[in-house]
Amino acid sequence: MLPEISPDKPVFLCRKNILSSQTMKPQNLLQPRPAGLYCPPGDFYIDPVRPVERAMITHGHADHARAGHGHVLATRETLDIMELRYGAGFAASRQPIGYGEPLQQDGVTVSFHPAGHVLGSAQIAVEKNGLRIVASGDYKRHPDATCAPFEPVRCDVFITERPSACRFSSIPTP
Repeated sequence: MLPEISPDKPVFLCRKNILSSQTMKPQNLLQPRPAGLYCPPGDFYIDPVRPVERAMITHGHADHARAGHGHVLATRETLDIMELRYGAGFAASRQPIGYGEPLQQDGVTVSFHPAGHVLGSAQIAVEKNGLRIVASGDYKRHPDATCAPFEPVRCDVFITERPSACRFSSIPTP
């Protein structure tokens, strides 16, 4: 049962943990669903493609940020871009989060880190039982004065978009 939610109250809060303390497998922490990338133990989506109850948004581009969600967690800049694009009622409620600020959602720790892509863009780190997955939406590794620079985040699994114009992709080893 979900707690009562008001627009003035943060909605990404801890609830009872639904998974055992066994070793977490990546597919148990984040998995593709028709609505988007879903976190079952945290009960939220990252950049969902259709309206969901809880959405974490990586950045304000329309292929990642959509209107109609119940509750949205994103950087302040991304929330502002969404409001400009979709209007003040783009979500039932919204909650800003700062870079590097850890937040617990149903026993899952999430944090947003600069992606260097556009103003307010973030990689979202999702962690539970020692497993950390980073979902980056889009990112840019070279400096850009219009946004916070890309921040490498140590993780077990890195999920990123493959640019449609790229036939082959490789990420250099740091």
